[in-house]
Order: sequence, then C-alpha cells, then structure tokens
Amino acid sequence: MMNVTARLYVLQQIDTKLDKSENRLRELEQAIGNDSDVREVTAALEAAEMKTRAARRAYQAIEDDIDMLARKKTAGEKRLYSGSVSNPKELQDLQDESVSLAGRISTLEERQLDAMIAQDESESIETKARKQLEVVRSKWNREQATFVEESSELQATILCLNDERETALIGVSSDLQESYDVVRRHKGGIAVAEVTDNICTVCGMAPSAVRIRQARSGVDPPVKCGNCARIMYVK
Repeated sequence: MMNVTARLYVLQQIDTKLDKSENRLRELEQAIGNDSDVREVTAALEAAEMKTRAARRAYQAIEDDIDMLARKKTAGEKRLYSGSVSNPKELQDLQDESVSLAGRISTLEERQLDAMIAQDESESIETKARKQLEVVRSKWNREQATFVEESSELQATILCLNDERETALIGVSSDLQESYDVVRRHKGGIAVAEVTDNICTVCGMAPSAVRIRQARSGVDPPVKCGNCARIMYVK
C-alpha cells in the first residue's frame, strides 16, 4: 500500500500532465478560428488589386486621349490635302495643327509606355499576392483541421486525467491536499520533488540524511526539501 508521500507523488504526476494539457488546450482555443494571417494577406491582395485597377485606368485614359488626338489629326490632314481649302492662312493653320497634334501624340505615347510598364508591374504584384493568399489559406485550413482534432483529443485526455486524479486523492486527507495545493501554487505547479541519488531533482540540492530517511518512510505530514520547500518523495 502506498504511503501518503507516494500518493502525493502520483498526484503530482497527474497534475503535471493536466497542467500541460490544459495549457495546450487554451493555446488551441485561441488558435482555432484565428485567421489573422489570412486577413493580412487578403488585405495585401486587395491593395494590389486596387493599384492594378488604377494603373489600368491610367493606361486607358492615355490611350483614349491618343485616339482622340489621332482622329483630330486625321480629320485635319484630310481637309489639308483634300483641295477643299484654298486660303493660305487656313492651310497654314491646318499644317501647324497637324504638327502640334503629332507632338502631343508622341508625348502621350511616351507616357503610355510608362503607364504600360506600371500596369505590368501592378499585375505581377497582384498575381504574386493571389498565389500567396492561396498558399496561406491552404495552410490555415490544414492547421485548423489539425487544431480541432488535437483539441478534441486533449479534452478526452483531460477527462481521463481528472478521473485519475480523483482516484489518486483517495486516502489523502483534506488538510494534506490543501497543503499540497498551497505548495503547488507557490512553486510553479510542482509541489512534490523526487529525490534521486540523495539529490532533489527539482532544485539540485542535497537534503540531509535525516530528511531523506523520514521522506522514505512516508511520514505524515510529509517532509519538505530544506532548500526549495517542496514535498520530498524518495522511492
């Protein structure tokens, strides 16, 4: 039959597993449904799409201006060379207008080239952003499925550990349980320290031979390490 110290040691092992499982479950609860990475990449794609649309509008506006000026130039040259205009001043005006329009068209064509390059760059950035979103969303879906499965398994594990804990508490007085809980709260969740080769495995110090002997006998109340003040367990 186990003495009280051995029971507390078993309880400590269960509580350590419970702490780890519950901490991980809390992490999973925060991770499940958290799509911040997806939303960040989605926002980047939306920004890229907006820039692409603006670049296309800019290119189209220049193209429309070139088309309008080209039609005007063609119409003017048609009158110039049709023979229907005989007035020298009017002929000169038509000639000057043709030259002016040609210059404006040339300037616009240079701007159109720049606009085309800007449009191509925007479309390239948008394509990369769309592919990145596909990668991130696919990864997120896989992770979410894994998180949900792990969460379900942990919940089942916690139920089993709680049952084991109830069993481990049989034969442990309420006063001793309270003392154990107090040490756990003040010692980072570790109330019972195993002594191996006459060394406390938690703090690394060597308890006195008297303490080790008393701890091995399983006296009640349990003996504590003189250094870290945890309950000593000696096999």
